Amino acid sequence: MTVKSRCALVIALLWSQTVLADDDCRNSEQDLCLFRVEKEGVFQVYARNLSHHEISVAIEFQLENIRAENGRLQSHVVPAKSESLISQLHVIDPYQAAGYEYAYRYQNGNIEAQHDDSVIYHLPYTPGQTYYIGQSCNTNGTHKGDSNRHAIDFIMPVGTPIHAAREGVVVDYYRLSNSGGTSSMHLDEGNFIEIRHSDGTIANYHHLRLMGVKVEKGQIVKKGQLIGRSGNTGFSTGPHLHFVVTKLRDVGHIESVRVQFQANRGVLSCPRAGLALKSVDIE
Repeated sequence: MTVKSRCALVIALLWSQTVLADDDCRNSEQDLCLFRVEKEGVFQVYARNLSHHEISVAIEFQLENIRAENGRLQSHVVPAKSESLISQLHVIDPYQAAGYEYAYRYQNGNIEAQHDDSVIYHLPYTPGQTYYIGQSCNTNGTHKGDSNRHAIDFIMPVGTPIHAAREGVVVDYYRLSNSGGTSSMHLDEGNFIEIRHSDGTIANYHHLRLMGVKVEKGQIVKKGQLIGRSGNTGFSTGPHLHFVVTKLRDVGHIESVRVQFQANRGVLSCPRAGLALKSVDIE
């Protein structure tokens, strides 16, 4: 299974000495947009984020007779459910024409996230149960490339209870697919859950069954809590759970993170394919 990078590009253009609030943004239902406000002769650029994700924004200004605080090239992290000041623009010579344009890209996630390598993850299934590793890290199959290099596949029957490997907040999910297979048409058809951790990384649980998501966006979950049921949806050769922790290296570039699991065999990182692992309770 491949975790795909979802990124958006928007270009805004303005040539004026008077800037008003961008009501189109404030009234929009899209996850993120930018709007502009003039305040005491300063042009303020804000980002509004409606999603449960943090969103990272990369913006480039083209300026004429205007100075942008923090420079022409900027990156920002916009917290979930918030409005944040991105930049302030100042006219250099008030007696000359002034204007600017900007282009920005954005993506779910936090470009400032740093994984806490001291964390020990719960195996993502019921304590006492044993399942085999299918694909492990950095294989010749689909677990390669930055976004999937450290992914683990747990082979398990459809309907197996899935538990949170680490505590966090549910930021996204999909549960309406009943389709799976190995053609390209199945790449975007998998059911999944994404949980944000306190360090800004995201745990991804993929290939869940139809209606196999048992949590809601914004819900706080504890380590070991039941969150869903496994399946065989999306790009998949057979029933299994695809688990990977990811972070944004920059806007447009997701990378996976190597994590440690507690099992009956001890603490393991990237357990080898074919290994049977029994889940155990951990604090």
